Amino acid sequence: MIISLVNENGCKRASEKTKSKSKEAIKRLYGDVDVALFPYARTSFYACLSSLNLEVGTEILITPLTIPPMLNIIYSLGLKPLFVDIELQYFNVCTKDLKAKINSNKPACILLTYLFGIVPNIDEIVGICNEAGIVIFEDISQAIGAEFNGIPLGMHGKAGFYSSSITKYVDSYNGSFIISKDRRFVDKLNKLSSTLISPDSWRIRKIILKTLIWNIALNKHIFKFITYDLLNIIRRLNKELFDNLLGPTTGFKLYKNLPNFYFEDISKVQCEKMIIYLEKLECLISERRKMAEKAVKAYKGRKVSMPIGGNSLNTKDTFWQFIIPVESRNLAQETLFKNGCETGTSNLYNIAKESNEKLSGPDAVKNSHIFIPLHKHLDTGDYDKIFRQLEKMGQLK
Repeated sequence: MIISLVNENGCKRASEKTKSKSKEAIKRLYGDVDVALFPYARTSFYACLSSLNLEVGTEILITPLTIPPMLNIIYSLGLKPLFVDIELQYFNVCTKDLKAKINSNKPACILLTYLFGIVPNIDEIVGICNEAGIVIFEDISQAIGAEFNGIPLGMHGKAGFYSSSITKYVDSYNGSFIISKDRRFVDKLNKLSSTLISPDSWRIRKIILKTLIWNIALNKHIFKFITYDLLNIIRRLNKELFDNLLGPTTGFKLYKNLPNFYFEDISKVQCEKMIIYLEKLECLISERRKMAEKAVKAYKGRKVSMPIGGNSLNTKDTFWQFIIPVESRNLAQETLFKNGCETGTSNLYNIAKESNEKLSGPDAVKNSHIFIPLHKHLDTGDYDKIFRQLEKMGQLK
């Protein structure tokens, strides 16, 4: 990572040869697909929408928990967001609300954002959308490697895209890819990709530096002896700063014009890191499932709110986050932090709320759910202690 930080050539535009190697690594994971590369998931979404050549004012279905730039993308193309609520079992589209929105509106497509590495009932969602003639785009940023009925997420609709950013299984200092079996569609995407401008080397370096600092701070030894105490001091002296440090990295801001960096090409170092992590992905997910098994075992005798791989750890959920319901997210988080366990809830924005539309699902996720940390150094006893602490404070539902 330090080499990447000082390597000026690595922060420049990737060559076609380097891009081809990244695409081949992605194809090894997904099989018979075509691939396009972009700098961000938001840019991938822009490419997908613009390639449909939709009329101004066309409605786009979107789930409310996502990054704010997705809303900017919709508006920038003269399109209209149509928010659909999420349910609290799989944290995906509420099919009842989906049907209602389709029946009362005329949406052209939907962005399915899979949350926390949990796989919903894809057949039901896809069936509803296909019957209505709605194009499906899948955001697999939190669910890469997950499958439904043996088919990877990202391959159930028109196209799927991934954000290769900090804390993800595949973290290549940002960068994004799109997969699709529709070759003509991907040809349109690659034509748009060929117009991207050269990346800003300083912007890439800042991403690398942030990732380096993050990884050092979360090292289990450094966190135990330095990071936790530092966070505790900040929490006591300046709660607002504490919340900002652990909160969303992408602020909510509506742009009149999309920033230029949305349209910078992917860099050499991003492509190279993407290849490295894609090769490690199967091992990373396997380790994550083993960690989840310990948490589930400690939860024995309690109702597990999330579907563990569709009721079985042998299915293809990936457990990017292990999320459970609590009475109060703030109180539960405070309880665990006092006992040396730093956790929180989704940092994604409720973009429906920011647009003055009230939906129950995202509010429930933000206010009454927390993540339980999954680490290799934690055993079943550690997780049992976490759950008992929450029970003692009346927080565990």
